[in-house]
Amino acid sequence: MSYDIRRDNKGRKLLNGESQRKDGMYEYKYLDNAGKRKSVYSWKLTASDPLPPSRKACVPLREKEKQIQKDLYEGLRYEGGDITVLELVKNMLTRKEACVITPKPIIIL
Repeated sequence: MSYDIRRDNKGRKLLNGESQRKDGMYEYKYLDNAGKRKSVYSWKLTASDPLPPSRKACVPLREKEKQIQKDLYEGLRYEGGDITVLELVKNMLTRKEACVITPKPIIIL
């Protein structure tokens, strides 16, 4: 079985989740901690890539991937305004219940 290695227009290997759109923009697709499919985009794959003419400066896709992987590992969620106060309180309470609280010993004199 031979597996085709995905490459961009410049011949570079694309990692898992990376793709290049027809307009030349790079895309990274991933699942967040809630199981929802998310995508981030950038005109540059690496920091050394030149920016296409008439495009605004942007963070390279690989740097965005590193930040996303770090945040997913730490359990951070990219929801912003999508989470309700009730869900936020439930998350806080479940994390608080995971902490074991031991009473201080009482010293009788």
